[in-house]
Formats: sequence, structure tokens, C-alpha cells
Amino acid sequence: MQWDAPGITDSGPLLRRNDPDNRLTKAERYGNPNERSVWSSTIPPEEFMTVVKSFFQHGTEGAKSAPGVRGEVPRKGWTWKETHDINSHIKWDEWMALEMREPQTS
Repeated sequence: MQWDAPGITDSGPLLRRNDPDNRLTKAERYGNPNERSVWSSTIPPEEFMTVVKSFFQHGTEGAKSAPGVRGEVPRKGWTWKETHDINSHIKWDEWMALEMREPQTS
């Protein structure tokens, strides 16, 4: 299993463990969580909360510099196009490289 973060605009589970050989369909991602597999993790709750907070902080900071935003992230009435444009501007690969790396073993 591996952690997956499809982006801040996905209305399915934002951060979840996935089987890379058996990807969820869109219907499964958006469906009832009781209708899909949920994979356990050994990440301590405090560490998990740190990663989740980092995900939203990175998304918010990245959105502030998106074209047309001018730092005004907490506004209402975003269109889906605006939301997806902003999400594509956020450098998620940088966040993934930093936060979603495998723990180092000694």
C-alpha cells in the first residue's frame, strides 16, 4: 500500500492509502467509505495529524500565488474551473517529496 493525495479539489477522501495495483475507480472514490477497502496504517495519530495539516497548509499557501487569486483564498463561490486551475498551480510534487517519503530505516 502507498499513501495517495490526489489534490485538494478531489471531493473523495483527500489522503488515503491505496493499492497501486488496484486503483479505485472514480465511483469508488466518491462512494460510501463502507463500500471500499480501508487499509490500516502504523503511523501514530500525532504524526498523521501533522501530515494532514501540512497538506492543507501547502495547498493554501500554493493557492495564494495562483493566477487571479491575489492572496484571497478564503473567499466563497469558486467555480470548478477556478478550483482546478488553482490546484494545478500548486506544486504538489514538492509536498509529496517532502511529506510522503518513506521513513528512513537505520
